[in-house]
Amino acid sequence: MAPPHAAVGTKMPIFGHRDRTAPLTSFHCFIHQQKYCFTFGHELVEAQGTVTLGKWEHVCFVYDKRKGTQAIVVDGKQA
Repeated sequence: MAPPHAAVGTKMPIFGHRDRTAPLTSFHCFIHQQKYCFTFGHELVEAQGTVTLGKWEHVCFVYDKRKGTQAIVVDGKQA
């Protein structure tokens, strides 16, 4: 559930992993301007919809290496 201050325009980190020996494998999830965002390597993926404050949402990052695509899924729907 996004806390009430998630609506503020600053980045709110949710989690992240950074490997200094392999920078293209870094993975981060954060909320920015009321949108879920993920970075994988140097690529940024931003959800189209906004975070629903005060409600639990299931958020998933999908990466298809074969197709070279990345997507965010919120509550079972591509966001």
